[in-house]
Amino acid sequence: MGGGHNNRNEGTKSTETKRK
Repeated sequence: MGGGHNNRNEGTKSTETKRK
């Protein structure tokens, strides 16, 4: 759903993942 390139932060900060 919005941050495949930043899915390493998925779970820690969902907001940051969607912003990037």
